[in-house]
Amino acid sequence: MATREEFLHLAKTHPGPYPRFNYYPRISDWKGGATNEDWSLALKDARGQEVDLYIHFPFCKNFCHFCGCNIKIQSSLDSQRDYIDALKEEIKSYEVENFKIRNLFFGGGTPNATNIDLLKEFLDFLFKRINKSDDFNFISEMDLRIDEKDFLEVLKDHSLSGISFGIQDLNPVVLNLIGRKTNIDQLFEKIEGLKDYGFKEVGIDLLYGLPKQNTKHLEKLDELLKKSVINKISLYPFAHVPWFSDYYPEWDKYRPSVEKKMEYYYEVDQVLLKNDFFQIGYGHYFKKSSEHYQDFQDGKINRTVMGYFKGASKTLIGCGVSAISISPTVLKKNHKIIGQYLGAQNKLSKSHRMTSLDLKQWNKLQEISSKPLSIAENKDFIDLQRYFLPHLCQKYLTNTHGDI
Repeated sequence: MATREEFLHLAKTHPGPYPRFNYYPRISDWKGGATNEDWSLALKDARGQEVDLYIHFPFCKNFCHFCGCNIKIQSSLDSQRDYIDALKEEIKSYEVENFKIRNLFFGGGTPNATNIDLLKEFLDFLFKRINKSDDFNFISEMDLRIDEKDFLEVLKDHSLSGISFGIQDLNPVVLNLIGRKTNIDQLFEKIEGLKDYGFKEVGIDLLYGLPKQNTKHLEKLDELLKKSVINKISLYPFAHVPWFSDYYPEWDKYRPSVEKKMEYYYEVDQVLLKNDFFQIGYGHYFKKSSEHYQDFQDGKINRTVMGYFKGASKTLIGCGVSAISISPTVLKKNHKIIGQYLGAQNKLSKSHRMTSLDLKQWNKLQEISSKPLSIAENKDFIDLQRYFLPHLCQKYLTNTHGDI
């Protein structure tokens, strides 16, 4: 196992930041040129095949100060209904009944901030139209700090197989600073209660690089992981957004240095390793005793907009405000402003027409990101090679021979 000093040396040698490569090319490199008609042709080519479906729910009860997602705070019932109606129309326009849905994702925002009656109505609409594949997988994000029982029961009736929720940190001081006031004892009780649902996947999000983080509260993380409920973890670096300083004027005073940030990351990583988690890449960890880890060992997982999933399809249909869609020929993004999304018959706001080189590079990035690597080929990275996957991917893209 690499020592703390070895890891910090490598982190300093290959500092990044690097793209996350959950699709390719990056949106900043999209050339445009693809039309809604091109997207329709891409869907026509995928008819009868397995596809993935992502649905964005932008509603949130409160604003997390670090958040850069597309959200709407404390929305009225009428505004939620307007959005759900627009979502239905978009889904109908894609004729989703012509595909087999392999993976269904609900993201946000906070899906369980949606009015429960509207959600039931939407689920009835959706599941009357989709054809589930034999290996159908349904994962939803949620926030355990707000009412979750009705939400979980309703989604469980529609084959919900797993959930993902943000914790970010277990230090109340840090959580208050970032706008996520949390009752830690109540949170632990709710996580314990998730055992009753029999989910095959329970994932959490953690952040490193937040102000006033310290290793003392990693004891709480260790305690949480010993409950044996969580089997997937996403450990992300805090990305400073311009408005964060408005909520926390002392940010410049308490901003951790890059070295301190990476030192904290290393300590979190050690807690995860101690609890039998293995980093797949890009901050995603699987419990070694889980079927997800076995799928990784068997080369059956793929990187997607939602992380790593078994059997991720070549085509992802993204529905809702700011949703991204992926296919072998077209990438597209919906309008990111809710008002624009609601008012536009054509939801496309940005696009990219895939070239043969784009597709070749995307397939290679999938191979690098999703398959076990040979340490002999990447000896400089020792056993921390999975952390440095973004560096390896960037190295591949800048290598004129297209090989690493």
